[in-house]
Amino acid sequence: MHRSDATSHAPTDSGALRPEIALSWQRSRMSGLTTSTPDLRVEPDVVDRRSRLVAAAEPVLADLAEQLGDAAYCVVLADRESRIVDVPVGARRLRDRLAGLGVVAGGVFLEETTGTNSIATAHELRQGIAVHGEEHYLEPFKGFSCYGHPITHPVTHRLEGVLDITCFDRDDSPLLRPFLARAAHDIEERLLRTARRAEQRMLAAFQVAAAGRNRPVLVLGEGVVLANPAAVELLDPVDHIRLRELADGVGRRGTGASPQSPPVRSVRLTSGRDVSVRFQAVAPGADGVLFEFTDPGEVRPTAPRRGPARRAPAPTADCLPGTPVYIGGAPGTGRTTTARSLTGADRILVGAFDASEAAVRGEAAWLVDLDAAADGAPGLLLVEDIHLLPESCAVRLRRLDPRPGEVVVRMVGSGVCHTDLIVRDQWYPVPLPAVLGHEGSGVVEAVGDGVTYVAPGDPVVLTFNSCGDCRMCVQGRPAYCDQFFAYNFAGARPDASTPLHRESGDVHGVFFGQSAFATHALATERNVVKVDPGVPLELLGPLGCGIQTGAGGVLNSLKPPAGSTIAVFGAGSVGLSAVMAAVVAGCTTIVAVDLNEQRLELAKEVGATHVVNGAAGDTVAALRDLTGGLGVDYTVETTAVPAVLRQAVDALNQGGTCGLIGAAALGTEASLDMSSLLFGRSVRGIVEGDSVPRLFIPKLVDLFRQGRFPFDKLVKSYAFEDINQAAEDSEKGTTLKPVLTFA
Repeated sequence: MHRSDATSHAPTDSGALRPEIALSWQRSRMSGLTTSTPDLRVEPDVVDRRSRLVAAAEPVLADLAEQLGDAAYCVVLADRESRIVDVPVGARRLRDRLAGLGVVAGGVFLEETTGTNSIATAHELRQGIAVHGEEHYLEPFKGFSCYGHPITHPVTHRLEGVLDITCFDRDDSPLLRPFLARAAHDIEERLLRTARRAEQRMLAAFQVAAAGRNRPVLVLGEGVVLANPAAVELLDPVDHIRLRELADGVGRRGTGASPQSPPVRSVRLTSGRDVSVRFQAVAPGADGVLFEFTDPGEVRPTAPRRGPARRAPAPTADCLPGTPVYIGGAPGTGRTTTARSLTGADRILVGAFDASEAAVRGEAAWLVDLDAAADGAPGLLLVEDIHLLPESCAVRLRRLDPRPGEVVVRMVGSGVCHTDLIVRDQWYPVPLPAVLGHEGSGVVEAVGDGVTYVAPGDPVVLTFNSCGDCRMCVQGRPAYCDQFFAYNFAGARPDASTPLHRESGDVHGVFFGQSAFATHALATERNVVKVDPGVPLELLGPLGCGIQTGAGGVLNSLKPPAGSTIAVFGAGSVGLSAVMAAVVAGCTTIVAVDLNEQRLELAKEVGATHVVNGAAGDTVAALRDLTGGLGVDYTVETTAVPAVLRQAVDALNQGGTCGLIGAAALGTEASLDMSSLLFGRSVRGIVEGDSVPRLFIPKLVDLFRQGRFPFDKLVKSYAFEDINQAAEDSEKGTTLKPVLTFA
């Protein structure tokens, strides 16, 4: 997973640099900066540690600190001026090195002061960027690799800051880019929730003040204006500016007076009228100010209003059943009438909801009504003012509304795989908290626009995800997708969003394109595989990863001809799947190697001709004895133990091939005898059994039905609520392949 020394540095010739890096170098030179003379500026007194950016970032950065632990990475947060706010996460040695280069609170990282780097350049471009080694403009930074991602407020679309992760160049990893993008998105989501809560408070205050009254009522917040008809007639937009100035600071610090005595001021409007206005904060410490106008008299605007007139429904294209439609427009433009017109002759309106009612009536009551409407006859669901919807209600709507290309699957079973456990233990830095699980099987409940391969009601197995467009995917090798980590380990969709949420924030999901440890999974058309409805569906989930990996490692990757000899190291579910596949391939000598006698007995039951207990003596010598001193033609290594890999290579005959399947922690190294490799022996890595899942998984199902691939002998079922017991039994080795079942 680490970049080799030959590829970790970009050329120093700016003409050979990536275009975005070369342009950054040019901007740095034009500012007068030389590669050896940084213009370091540190302004610690200007840092705002109480900003909304810091408040939103604090829990996300705490999660990053827990996930990274003592790893050799530093996380840096900069504000919208590209001024470092904090370096909350970092190994001491790396942090000290960076501090000497100005990476401290108050350090100003603009291209004109520090040249090309992931903070300054991300700030300049307003997009994520990686800067590796020699790509840095300043010489002192060339020993580092860094990834920067802008943080943009989802409501105002203004830049709030930049999040950066930096490491020594030798510690670089392709997982850092999606890892950082996910964290930046989490901060943006927290900024959004803060804005949404403020909107909900403003809406509630406005509705209470305006209910049943004819007097003008106005609420002004950041990017928000709420006005009843009387206020619309009374006020000109220029008046809003005057009112904001009048109440400057009230929405953030409160009025300073008791709620019973808000201040009252006399204001002259642009119409020439003098009115009295009472104003107060929507809630203590909250953005937004409520204005109530008293005794405005008979309002006679000096000029006709040019506000939008009510219109007939706008023409709309036909929409397919189940397709989401967004209709925008200011109040009075005919948006509601247009939405209702979508019912047409063949659709019925099963529910019309006002998102603002969730803030007034309560989210629970609103959701009860929504669920009742959604569970009834198919038809049109209409939600007004959806931007005001509380998060829990929006989550429920998302489940009803898969994106184009997505598939909602009701889970029936889900295997527990070794990869789930090592991700839980952070061998791979998948962001937490997360819903794991990547061996799911279930029934399609809904499909997004453009999905044609499956339909609601189809039984499916979920497998790994891939982009479908890169060179490897186009060659029919999706397991080696150029974007494999982003599509399977980033904890989010490729656009950094996640479909999973909880009250306290986002939950990382889309693990292997599915996150199958849940009652429902959101997959994509690419990573669902239709299967024979006549086979027990709850049994089939492990075909999507572990069993596919072991069987495919033999049948797709090594492809041993009939009569070959093969040894499989590790008699877990992956290894025994390889044993069963070797039987299918016609191998005549099939040896299973393990330390567990019970597993070795099961290996013989599913097709091994010989077994070797690795604790009983010299494993390599035993294998040579079984093959007349020559060694075996093929070996499969599934344990991820370096010493076992060495045995698997040493046991090969000349020209033999070892398939490496076991997933070790990033950075794990193994030593091999180079002279042994010289005589035609080879080692090749294998991911997901080199499978094209839509072709290979149905083949495994057919072999199972024929009795030639009895993988059900490996499976033990657990109720979903017993997931921790299933994981414990898997780690102890008492269960080969736990499968969670859903009632």
